[in-house]
Amino acid sequence: MFTTGGTKIHAEGRYVRKDGVTVWGALTASTVTNESGEPEHCVVMVEDITERRLAEREMVHLERLRALGDMARGVAHNFNNILVGVLGYAQIIQMKSKDASIKEDLQSIVDSALRAKDLVQRLNRTVRDEGEGTLGLVEVAKVINDAVGRARPRWKDEARARGANIDLEIVVDDLPAVRGTESRLHDIVSNLLFNAIDALPKGGAISIEAAAVREWVQIRVRDNGVGMDERTRSRLFDPFFTTKAEVGTGLGLSTVHATVRRWNGTIAVDSAPGKGSTFTIRLPVWKATEEKTTATDPESSSPKTKISSFASSEGFSLASSNWIPQSMPNPRWSCSRISATRPP
Repeated sequence: MFTTGGTKIHAEGRYVRKDGVTVWGALTASTVTNESGEPEHCVVMVEDITERRLAEREMVHLERLRALGDMARGVAHNFNNILVGVLGYAQIIQMKSKDASIKEDLQSIVDSALRAKDLVQRLNRTVRDEGEGTLGLVEVAKVINDAVGRARPRWKDEARARGANIDLEIVVDDLPAVRGTESRLHDIVSNLLFNAIDALPKGGAISIEAAAVREWVQIRVRDNGVGMDERTRSRLFDPFFTTKAEVGTGLGLSTVHATVRRWNGTIAVDSAPGKGSTFTIRLPVWKATEEKTTATDPESSSPKTKISSFASSEGFSLASSNWIPQSMPNPRWSCSRISATRPP
């Protein structure tokens, strides 16, 4: 006769499934004792809490955006008024002055003011859920090829000039169109490509893949560069967060995130220090018979993969017998009996 209810352990951590996908799991372990009260084995339950973790992270991100939105609405109008004064007087002096060196200095003032104006506009687009005009049919393959072509000076010429070599591979299937705007999708691809280039200071490889995945068009940008730690990944889409303070504004990826969400798409990143980064975007396929495409969870059309075997980054391993209670519809956890020993 065996009884449960002995020592219990509860822990949450990141695990790697059999198929190589990293997920969040909540592990609960309880010892099972024999008639003598001695531990015989343990029962382990692991629940896939990835969706909960992602929802919590999204809520935190939205709260930050709301706070930033309140601030942006309060300062954007006044700041633009200040910029109008700076630009106006600088341009008037430019027209009146005949000194070439003064005109050159004034042009620097004008250029800086215009960049500041653009920064305010980008901030407003990021923190406000504002429309972009009429969304229409966008050919993804055309936009990707155009963005890569325009970025050629960055990923080829500049890289070679500093003694680095970047190999760029494009794999694009015959794709359906998506619902959006060509200019914004161009910005999305360019931002992801520039981030990949910046992650390869000594050169490396970048791949851009696009394929149809059920009712979605999936765009994946992958590099084998320096990668990111968990702290950086958790703040990656926050406005003004940047690891390139000397050259970046911290609005590129936050703008990408906001645009993808407005288009009812999803964006995810997988990265680790020294192992490169992979950004995956999914956008709904354009449906000509519908005025508005409503996105659904890209995984909802197939059963959830049950967590049955892990290689844990927390320092222990779990081998499961892959037993799933048949009485539970769409169960989210698996349970198994394992030896009550920890690996060395």
